[in-house]
Amino acid sequence: MLLLTRCPEAISSSVSIDGRSGTGGTSATEPCAGSTTKPCSRPREPVPIDVDVEIALAAIALGARGFHRDPADRFIYATALLRRAPLVTKDAAIHTFAAHDSAVTALW
Repeated sequence: MLLLTRCPEAISSSVSIDGRSGTGGTSATEPCAGSTTKPCSRPREPVPIDVDVEIALAAIALGARGFHRDPADRFIYATALLRRAPLVTKDAAIHTFAAHDSAVTALW
């Protein structure tokens, strides 16, 4: 299970990890609902994300696109891809792949 963290009123969310764990938060500049410029100052709420069939199939498909073999990283990346969420990670392999894939933004 991964954690999606978001502001209770945010327009968008982000999938966050620290190494392989599901911790972290959304961008400090993420706007709250009803505002396009004001950064969100509300506490982030963790929302668990179960791996479903759609995420599993997307994770498998990443192999054909040249993503490395680590299955946990594939699930993490596939989740960010399907949720259209930025991915917060220090994982160099994910950053390398994301640099050539405009579908996911890898931060940190």
